[in-house]
Amino acid sequence: SRQKVSVYKKIAGLKDQEALEALREELQDRYGALPEPVEMLLEIANIKQFSQQLGITSVVAGREQVKVTFDERNTRINPKKFIEILHKNRDLQLEPPAQLKIRMPGVTGTDMLTELQETLQLFVEM
Repeated sequence: SRQKVSVYKKIAGLKDQEALEALREELQDRYGALPEPVEMLLEIANIKQFSQQLGITSVVAGREQVKVTFDERNTRINPKKFIEILHKNRDLQLEPPAQLKIRMPGVTGTDMLTELQETLQLFVEM
């Protein structure tokens, strides 16, 4: 159980993608193939770190959808690009005041986390 606590602390302290990949490699070297719950925990940590960079204040996953709330005053999302992407994708819906609803019918587990990460990546200002 001490090893679990140590791993949880390392995951909680991740600062960037490079650190996440280094930890993933360390865990694979030490324990072999990672079970899905561990992969999900690493993806959640990655999404949390990425969300903080974008100015996202919360991410709430529900059944077949994820709601992402932005800090209206402190976001790094390009508004023009955001609107363009919303118009192209029917699974994305903006709700007042600054919440994005992402429909993900039939998507669960690590697939939902991967799809969320890919969707958020679309909004990165270029």
